[in-house]
Amino acid sequence: MFLPFGIGALLGRAGLAAILHVTAAVCAAVGVIAAGLRFPPPKQRQSLPVREVPRFLRMPLVLAMAFLLFFESGNEFILGGYLSTFLTRELAASVAAASWLLALFWASIMAARVVLSRLLLEAGGHQVVLCSAAAAAVGAALIALSRTLGVAAAGIALAGFSLAGIFPTVLGMAGARFREHSGTVFGILFTVALTGGMTLPWLSGQLAQAAGLRWVPALVAVDFLAIILLQCAAARRTAD
Repeated sequence: MFLPFGIGALLGRAGLAAILHVTAAVCAAVGVIAAGLRFPPPKQRQSLPVREVPRFLRMPLVLAMAFLLFFESGNEFILGGYLSTFLTRELAASVAAASWLLALFWASIMAARVVLSRLLLEAGGHQVVLCSAAAAAVGAALIALSRTLGVAAAGIALAGFSLAGIFPTVLGMAGARFREHSGTVFGILFTVALTGGMTLPWLSGQLAQAAGLRWVPALVAVDFLAIILLQCAAARRTAD
């Protein structure tokens, strides 16, 4: 959230190059600090033989969760990467205004996860994922149909606030279901999720070039509908 916020607030005074140089320096400093940290010992010292990993890959529940996160991660990468371009090209927003609205997207995600830390004490994970995906689909559709910055801002805030709960909630359900092999299952889920984070933005770029930028948030809305279907499939497998 800090980088787009900083661009929106300081662009006119400091210039984009100075902001990016400072940001790069901060990232490098964090890397140096992290390199000197000692990690705690693992909860489970025994390792899982590689030959047993295909057993989890054949489980319908693991596959449903993995491809759910494929679409979720892809959507988060798409929105974070394409919102500024969409706002400046389709709605003629200034770079500063687009940066502020991009900061709103990340701020919405952060605020939602604070709320969810309390909400999940009362609501079930299945309901949270379904409601989050449905609301995020509405938010993405608002962005795709927007003709003014106000409507786009409402869609951005709704999409960011809604999608925030999907990734951590699914990981929590996976960890509860596979307590003895949570590290292995998490590895599978992260691998598939990051694959979505790479391939879906590429697909969005191809779609935008061929049909226009408004189809990008429309694709995001369709992806959230796919998440609803996959969560329903995962819930059935959990019940079994």
